[in-house]
Amino acid sequence: MKIKHKKLFWTLSIITMIILLSVLVFYIAFNYNIKQSYGDYEDTINTEIDKINQINQLNFEDELTNENVDTFIPVIDENISSLKEIKNTLSSYANISEYTEMQKNLISGVNKNILIYKQISLILNNPDGINLDKSAEDLMGYKDSTIESYLSVSNLNFEISLPDKMLTFTDQTYDFAINNFRLNKDNQIKLDQNIAFVNSINEIIKNFLNTKKDFYTTVYYARTSKDFDGVVSKINENSKEFVSIKTNFEKLSPPSSEASDCYNKLDSLIDSYSSYLQSIKFAVQTEESMTTDEPIESDDLDDIYMSSNDKFELVSKNYSLFTTSLENYKSKYIENK
Repeated sequence: MKIKHKKLFWTLSIITMIILLSVLVFYIAFNYNIKQSYGDYEDTINTEIDKINQINQLNFEDELTNENVDTFIPVIDENISSLKEIKNTLSSYANISEYTEMQKNLISGVNKNILIYKQISLILNNPDGINLDKSAEDLMGYKDSTIESYLSVSNLNFEISLPDKMLTFTDQTYDFAINNFRLNKDNQIKLDQNIAFVNSINEIIKNFLNTKKDFYTTVYYARTSKDFDGVVSKINENSKEFVSIKTNFEKLSPPSSEASDCYNKLDSLIDSYSSYLQSIKFAVQTEESMTTDEPIESDDLDDIYMSSNDKFELVSKNYSLFTTSLENYKSKYIENK
């Protein structure tokens, strides 16, 4: 009986040991596989992180300016494509429970990293944009969000952050956008002032051309009818109309030094016509005072009107100089802006 109990005891002991050993072997193998799986996963993620860190090492030698902005754009666009590939690769990896949150934050960080580059590309491709200030603020927001996401990923097994070169270039792009926004705003103000100036000049010139008249031809008809008073009356009426034009011109001022030439030539034109009106009126009154039953010699008539005719030629010359200056001003400061 005792022998049977002994055999049973040893049999149970052996079976128990076998079971325990099997469990131990399974446990060791299981943990090894888990650790191996974690190790492979960590290596894979670190490989992608190394790629991200390398992409963000922007090795630009020159500082960003309006003159060299085009040289930065291809690199930025290439980095966008590279980060998109990495994002797609990370999204394709199976989640490991221990790293689920980390992988989620890493993908989110890469996506925000892409938004940084997209915003930089938007700014560099549109330096004359009217919303550059808003674009600059959005850029800094994407930068801060990316830093936050990458910070949540970094631990003993993973290390990712935006390198100093990336941060420096992002700040440069921000300054580039803000400076261009202010410059564009100033340029728009100048353009609006130039347009207003030209519109005022066009109105003055339209009225001037409607008023300008060569009264020497009118004198021929007056000699037949002896109605010199009628000519003087017409000159006086024209002078009254011209006063309004002079008054409007006196209210005008050049918006910048670039407009001074055009303004000064219009001033000369107005002065020359004002002088002409005084001269032709004096000449008509002089001829009237010399008129008798005997006709005045042709040479004497030429002498009377020589000064006024010269002054009218000066009006035509000044008008030509003014229109040339106006067209140059419009071409340089309005039409090509």
